[in-house]
Amino acid sequence: MADNRGSLVDAMSELLTSCTGADVTLCVRGGEIKAHRLILSARSPVFAAMLLRHDTEEAASGRVQIPDVEAATMQQLVRYMYTDEVPEGKESAAELLAAADKYDLPLLKEACEDRLLQDLSAENVAECAVLALQHCCSCLLDAAIEVISEDPLEARKTEGWREGVACCPQLMTEISDLVEAEISAAKEEALKKWLHEAAEHGNVAELADVLAQGVDINCRCENGYTALHKAAKGGDVLAVNWLLEAGADVGAENNWQQMPLHVAAGYGRQGVAMTLLFYGADKDAWDGSGQTALQVAAACGEAAVVNLLLRLGADRSAAGYGRTPLELAQAYNRRPVIDILSGIRPV
Repeated sequence: MADNRGSLVDAMSELLTSCTGADVTLCVRGGEIKAHRLILSARSPVFAAMLLRHDTEEAASGRVQIPDVEAATMQQLVRYMYTDEVPEGKESAAELLAAADKYDLPLLKEACEDRLLQDLSAENVAECAVLALQHCCSCLLDAAIEVISEDPLEARKTEGWREGVACCPQLMTEISDLVEAEISAAKEEALKKWLHEAAEHGNVAELADVLAQGVDINCRCENGYTALHKAAKGGDVLAVNWLLEAGADVGAENNWQQMPLHVAAGYGRQGVAMTLLFYGADKDAWDGSGQTALQVAAACGEAAVVNLLLRLGADRSAAGYGRTPLELAQAYNRRPVIDILSGIRPV
């Protein structure tokens, strides 16, 4: 037998429309909205405090004065509290977000923020940035600052920016500061990228150019690599020497606690390894897995680096991962390295 009863959403929608049993009136800008205090209180802690938990005028009279919200916006908010329905249009998203924040409806606020993110443009970005600051919308604020930072001069020409300056000068000053910080951070990231690419490709002239712009020679890129790590990977001895002379940290560690010497060992950069050792690199330093440069070179089969490290007195008995350099070479079948470490080939 078919069940002709409507869904809960339909029933709640009908209850709101019919006003049957309504016991509270929301007096908003441009009209009044009848509702049920138990439903409002169940959805909003603000309404609960006002209508149920405390001895308030609103609880006694059943009338709530809301002069700062338009009737259409409040109607949408109340319908959401009854049915969980978020309005389709983007036109009222800003007003609805502010009301959702006021009455502590985080899911509705998040939905409105998503709508505004989808509709973000140069024309409305200033308004959205102000709204985001006023109502602690971090995603919207970050997106707005990014849009403004792409062309701040153009953003400042918009009507939204002029209105923001007129209505909320303090917030617009804060937004301008955030934009400047974003632009500065983007410039710094570009300089870091330039430094690390120049180091890896051994371009000494570009290293000098980028460092002249004030970038930190020991700044980090992905996985915690410094320019010296990148130069060690690239294998250009002149670039490595230039960076060390300019103040690069020979003992800098990446996210795996690998020093430039570990990187040089893994990539078989014998000349780089010799330069790093000359500038004070610790030949027996461990990385995050407890391996020395000799173990790394042995595991990777880099015979020339193994030879160099042994001649300089590296500890052949070091046992990160529980295996010595010889055992690592055997595990990976690095025949030339096995011969060196077992004494078949002279060091």
